Amino acid sequence: MEHIIYCNSNKVILTDCKNTNISSPTTKCLKKSDIPSLLSRIQTEKSQTYRVCDNNISELLEYIKSFFVYIEAAGGVVQNNNTEILCIERHGLWDLPKGKLEKRESPEEAAVREVMEETGLTTVQRHDYLCSTWHTYEHPKGKGSVLKQTYWYMMSTDEHELIPQAEEHITEAIWISCNDLARITEQTYDSIRDVLNAYVKKISIFDI
Repeated sequence: MEHIIYCNSNKVILTDCKNTNISSPTTKCLKKSDIPSLLSRIQTEKSQTYRVCDNNISELLEYIKSFFVYIEAAGGVVQNNNTEILCIERHGLWDLPKGKLEKRESPEEAAVREVMEETGLTTVQRHDYLCSTWHTYEHPKGKGSVLKQTYWYMMSTDEHELIPQAEEHITEAIWISCNDLARITEQTYDSIRDVLNAYVKKISIFDI
């Protein structure tokens, strides 16, 4: 099992060391006790990949959370009846609709709400859980370093008209064929690329 945390331009891979290739020369293999020094170094390092090995991934992730302000968000990969995927453009990069959970809101509820708010869709069906992504950033109000976990779900809609939510800095919302996703993955975040790859893999397996 593996979880990836994106920290600036660095990648921290949490792994239980089973069925994992740790021989890459670009990978530095660490252990749980190395986490404090690692989190300090990656504030200044760029484009490094680290693997942190531990038999209990859940405990390792909880330990890492203790160094951050932890925030949960949720979003969706939405497919229409032409088997096209909904993508948005925000801050000059392609993205998928998502947002933070509100108080007492479940990830499933937040995912549907955020998709509708950011795209103008009024009817969205949520299907299977797809994956989670993790990334860090500095809180804009100076409240420290944030670790955000985003829960992603597969979704569908019969609607086609999209209205990008301008107040969330979304400048475009489009439908795009899975065959054209390279256009998106060439200009997006690493975490979004992982979500799209997980989606393509899943629809290939289940042929949906």
